Amino acid sequence: MARMSVADGAVEVLRGSGDRVAGRGGMTLQADDTVFTGRSSRAEIDLGPGNLIRLSEETRVRVVDIGNRYYRVEVLSGEASVSQLKGAEADIDILTPQATARPRKAGVYRVTVREGAQTDVTVRKGEAEVGPERVKSGQRVSLRGGRQSPEVRASAAEPKDAFDRWNERRDDVLEPRYRNNNVLLGGGFGYPYWGSGFWGPGWGPGLWGPGFGGGFGPRVFVGRGFGGRRRW
Repeated sequence: MARMSVADGAVEVLRGSGDRVAGRGGMTLQADDTVFTGRSSRAEIDLGPGNLIRLSEETRVRVVDIGNRYYRVEVLSGEASVSQLKGAEADIDILTPQATARPRKAGVYRVTVREGAQTDVTVRKGEAEVGPERVKSGQRVSLRGGRQSPEVRASAAEPKDAFDRWNERRDDVLEPRYRNNNVLLGGGFGYPYWGSGFWGPGWGPGLWGPGFGGGFGPRVFVGRGFGGRRRW
């Protein structure tokens, strides 16, 4: 099972059973669940230790399969970014309408599924196979047309935008805890997980984890914090 670790704004989940529910931090996700983000909304899915997929606004991502260090997700529309933290390498298939992207090392992989039968895969860090193409850090490959024989065009990655910077901030928060402890904020479902979203009056959205005194409480504050406002 996967876990939604961040749900910011209008986030919904279409269960494989057909039920549609509001997305929230800490929600368990299973194979065949689809996550939707609305306008000005974002979400983060913890697939397993050190492997995360984040959704930008107006994006649809389906969880296809969650195995033992094997994860299969499908970006149906919009923009998503997969982070594999150092030391957390696993086999990930990122399905798109034009091709399957497979990261080959720890890194950051952004996938954009556009209208008009086009998919862009940008490797911000790491290396990936995208269909028959090998894409290295700082490169982008665009695929247009049908899945059987898409037109492929390689280019340099575009400059980073607000979604990239949010991904970097999230990785900066999470990676040291994974590197130092091999877990981040706790454990559950047979493997360590990274924390559950919460909203607390006066501080905003954040993550829950083991408290300093052995209890369970907020460990990472990621919204309005103690006299100021900080975008997360």
